[in-house]
Amino acid sequence: MDTPVTDLLHLNALPSNPDSTLSSFAVTHAPPDLINSVWATLKLLARATPSLSYAPTHFSLISPNTVTNSSSVYRVQTYLEELTRAAFEVSSSLSCGSMLAGGGSETDEYGDVGVWVGSLEKRDPQDVLQNLGLDEWVKSNGGKIVQMPPSPSPLPSSLTSSTSQSMVSETPKMHAESLSKLLNNLESTMEFRIHGLPGGTVLYFLVGQLSERTGGFSPEDGYAGLVGVGVMADGDEE
Repeated sequence: MDTPVTDLLHLNALPSNPDSTLSSFAVTHAPPDLINSVWATLKLLARATPSLSYAPTHFSLISPNTVTNSSSVYRVQTYLEELTRAAFEVSSSLSCGSMLAGGGSETDEYGDVGVWVGSLEKRDPQDVLQNLGLDEWVKSNGGKIVQMPPSPSPLPSSLTSSTSQSMVSETPKMHAESLSKLLNNLESTMEFRIHGLPGGTVLYFLVGQLSERTGGFSPEDGYAGLVGVGVMADGDEE
């Protein structure tokens, strides 16, 4: 049986308004709020790294450093779609836009989007930014990398920190468990943020190596995860 083929589009070809996006993502049968939040995040990233591609039928960003002719492309993109949808369910239950940003963001406009980073040499945040073509943009805009400490939980710090527990208690158990199960398919996970960007914009990343053991992925598939956007009054949460 042939592997389904998915179309990839450059971010600079992203529709200029959410209404056009609704029609281009119609095949996904996703709720409009999910489509609009994904569009907002993609639109912001398009200004920073237009060379990135996205798969509109799978809500996923694709680094130019991925092996997109491999037999696992469809499986990775399908996984990222499931991850994006699961993150949306959690954020919706918490009445926030980005699950990674949590309730601290001053806007609910932006959502979380699955991202396929590809293979990494140094396996650190700077390496992730370079693979996505974001490193120079972050540097020129005064962005600073803030890496979160490792956690025994696959869930992001926005859902596990002591300050978020009262909010997270409102998350339906089924949504949290679904997200946790999907994130368990990532190994050597790293969570980091980019603070200090114009307008108080903060980029949030949760990425890890696609697991051969739990997810059946190939070692060549590299790293993947989620990217989200928040806005803070001073570009920092602290």
